[in-house]
Amino acid sequence: MRQVLMAALVMFLIQPVVYADQAGTGSGGNYISVGLATSSASEWSWTNTSGSVYHVNSSQNDGTVERIAYGHRFSAFRGEIEYSTVQFDFNRFNYDVSPYTKTASGNEKRTTFFLNAYYDFHSSPKFSPYVGVGIGQTRISWDMRVSTGSVNDSDTVMAYQGIIGLNYSISPQWGVGIEYRRVMTNDILLTDSSGYKQDSIASKDLDSYGVNLAYRF
Repeated sequence: MRQVLMAALVMFLIQPVVYADQAGTGSGGNYISVGLATSSASEWSWTNTSGSVYHVNSSQNDGTVERIAYGHRFSAFRGEIEYSTVQFDFNRFNYDVSPYTKTASGNEKRTTFFLNAYYDFHSSPKFSPYVGVGIGQTRISWDMRVSTGSVNDSDTVMAYQGIIGLNYSISPQWGVGIEYRRVMTNDILLTDSSGYKQDSIASKDLDSYGVNLAYRF
């Protein structure tokens, strides 16, 4: 999938672009969009089976989000199906329990399917601001190691996103845009290397900023 995205991103990158119809172009309401975005690293807090709450500041590199979507435009409204992936590399965990800091290695991966709905504001023939919301499922996988153990597990939970952006029409078929997204997920349940299952692991919301390329047909 990564190879497909990168090949499609030859010209630019992420999410749908919509523009007003132009007479004689033959453009339909369907589109395919691809894109890249940079996403803030996730931070976690969790509750174990004894009821203790651990607040963790996880030091991670920002991730690169890759997206591909297929959608259809209904006048000012759009609907689409989106697939996205992102990976964050762990650097260290700061626990407020002792407190103490542990050096961490490994990564967190997220694979997500969204159903998105948008509303486009056709402010000019070329520029279209828009807002959107999405709901779907994400699979969150941890391969994280510290000196006292590791977590190599995954969980699938509900995911939600809010979207704002601005699209620019290059031609009747092609457009590019920029956008901001906030992604939220339900808590996950993971088991560490000792077989100890955390009751509830909560992630902060992720913020991403990206650019997009769309082809309309």
